[in-house]
Amino acid sequence: MCSQQLKPPLRVVLCFCQSGGQWLLATAGDDGYVRLWHEADITAAATTNSEASAQPAADADGMDMNTDSQQQSVVAAAAVQIPHVSNPLGISEGNQPAAQVLAVNEQHQQLFVGASDGGVHVVDVPHLLAGAAGAAGPNIPQQSATAAIRSLSGHAAGVLGLDYSAATQQLASGSEDGTVRIWDCTTLQCINTISPCNEVVVPQDQPLQQLRCVMSKPVTCLKFDQGGRWLLAGNGNGSLTLWNCTLNAPAKHKGTSKSTPQALLLTPSTVYMAGTDKRLYRYTFLLEDAKTFQIGAESAYGMALDAETGMLAVCGSKGCIDLLSPIGATLGVIRPPSSVLIN
Repeated sequence: MCSQQLKPPLRVVLCFCQSGGQWLLATAGDDGYVRLWHEADITAAATTNSEASAQPAADADGMDMNTDSQQQSVVAAAAVQIPHVSNPLGISEGNQPAAQVLAVNEQHQQLFVGASDGGVHVVDVPHLLAGAAGAAGPNIPQQSATAAIRSLSGHAAGVLGLDYSAATQQLASGSEDGTVRIWDCTTLQCINTISPCNEVVVPQDQPLQQLRCVMSKPVTCLKFDQGGRWLLAGNGNGSLTLWNCTLNAPAKHKGTSKSTPQALLLTPSTVYMAGTDKRLYRYTFLLEDAKTFQIGAESAYGMALDAETGMLAVCGSKGCIDLLSPIGATLGVIRPPSSVLIN
C-alpha cells in the first residue's frame, strides 16, 4: 500500500490516467502543482521497501535499524504549477491558487484541474511528460508549461467538483459561487451555466445574474451519468439536484440531511451519496426511497463501484476505506498504513 509525504501541500487530490500505454498517478494540492508519477516506479519502490522492512539492517552493536532514510522514495515524472485566472469579481487571492479537484479524459489523455481561484485548467499529459523529459528535473520550463496547459475562466469562486462525460465530450465544473458550468471540450467554451440550488438556467449573456448566484449555497460535488444525459449536483445546504441535460431543466431537487454531499456515484438505477457524516445514502435514480447505511469514515470524499461484483468502496478521512455489498452490508473497513515516501 502506498502513501504520500508531499512537501509542502497539506491537502492532496489524485486520480489515475494513461499515456503511451503506461499508467500514471496524477496528484495535485495546496501548492498548485500538478504532478505525474509512473505507477511502475511506485510499485517498484513499494516492493523494495517491503523487502527492506522484512529484513531490518543492524548497526555495529547488533541493534535493528529501520528508518525512513533507508526507504526508497519515488520522484515525480513531471510537474507543473497551475496559473492564476481572471475572476469575474475582480478578486485576486494574492497567493498561488490551490488545485482542489481532478478529473480525467482518458481518450484524449487530458487532466482537468479545478482551482481555488475559480480557474479550470486542461492539462495535456503527453505534452507535460515531453516537456519534463527535456528538463533537468520534473518541473517543466515555462514555454513547455504554456503548451501543456489551457486555462478556462468564468467561475467567481473556487471549483470544488469536476466530472467529464466521454459520451458528450463535456466537462462539468461546480463552484463555491453556486453555479455549475458546462464546457464543450472540443472548443473549450462554456456552453451552459446553471444554478442547481435555485433550479434555474443562468443566461450566458447576463453576467450580473451569474454573480447573484454567489449568494447561493456552493456546489460541493457533481457527477454525470454514463450517457451524459443527466447531471447530479450536491449542494452546500445538504440537497441534491438532478438535472436533465437534454431538456436543460431540473428533474428533481431533494433535501437529504444535515450531511453536506462530498461524493456521488450514479448507476442506471441507483444514486449513492456520502458526505460529512458517517452514513452512505442510497436512492433510486429519481432520488426516491432513501436508505442509509453506517460507514467508518467521518467525512467521505470518494466512491468507486466494481461493475462485476457490485461491491462499493467509500474512501474518507484518515485513510479510511469502507467496503460494502450491493445491498449496503459492511464487508470491512480498511485503514492503510504508510509505507512509501513520495518526494
